[in-house]
Amino acid sequence: MKRERYEIDPRPAALGGGWQLRLIARDEETGEEIHMGGGAIPAAEGEDDKDAYAELLEMADDWLAVESEA
Repeated sequence: MKRERYEIDPRPAALGGGWQLRLIARDEETGEEIHMGGGAIPAAEGEDDKDAYAELLEMADDWLAVESEA
């Protein structure tokens, strides 16, 4: 199983819509998953939701690249 992964989920409209990013790693000693950070991008008025998703996807890919170098 991978040591690092991420999840991008839709945010509820009550919170502004958009997307929520969660960065997740696995503790090498215990094997438990640990929330390492993340972020949220609310839906912007008149903008395509795909742009917000793409921005979070880029952030997640950058994080995975840095983690794989460590």
